[in-house]
Amino acid sequence: MGSKQTLITMRHGLRQDEIDNGEWAFTAERPWDPPLSAEGRRQAAATAKALATYRLDYIVVSPFLRCLQTVAEILAGLPEPKPAVEVDCSLGEVMSTAFLAGHGPPKGQAAQAWMWQGKALTGVWKDQIGEGQVSYAEHDFANFPETYGDAHIRYTEALQRAADRHAGKNLAVVTHGEAVGKSVTRLLPYVSVYQVDHCGYTVAQRQQGKEGEWDWQLQDSKGGTTGVHWSKR
Repeated sequence: MGSKQTLITMRHGLRQDEIDNGEWAFTAERPWDPPLSAEGRRQAAATAKALATYRLDYIVVSPFLRCLQTVAEILAGLPEPKPAVEVDCSLGEVMSTAFLAGHGPPKGQAAQAWMWQGKALTGVWKDQIGEGQVSYAEHDFANFPETYGDAHIRYTEALQRAADRHAGKNLAVVTHGEAVGKSVTRLLPYVSVYQVDHCGYTVAQRQQGKEGEWDWQLQDSKGGTTGVHWSKR
């Protein structure tokens, strides 16, 4: 048998707007991109201990602030050598007003320009993670508005691309709840994911066969042992 690979797909920690009934958003400059709450930072830091056992080579992260801050807390809790970090816009939140606090890019404006109000993402990640080993994997957001179905297809493809970019290496993807759900159903299409906790994650592993093919296996955590809950349809 050939190389082995572990792919962890994790939701960010608790957002600030989830603990104050959305009051944060009323005065926020960018209400569609809330930060972590203090509890969310604690959740992320606590998860680092569990992730350390997987000897991660890479962390691939959505560009949304709550995901970047989740990664910052995880990195602080991981031993040296730290994994390299890639920012991947194709793993961002569902591009729908329902997921963006009622907002979205004005017609004709690129999502990248709207997202950070003309600022560069590189400045955002340096503020949150530091300059370290951080790079851009994919720059493009999904088109707005985006349907659930389109987002689910996007997440399925983005997770596979991230794994293929680093075939044989262990990686964690820090993203959003819908993407974590797809990390289950893309491998187990006969189940329904009914809850993804903050900092909940799935673990999928694959091994390369004699003919070079890869075979994914999802670790069984349907009981919620790692914060993701599903059942057969």
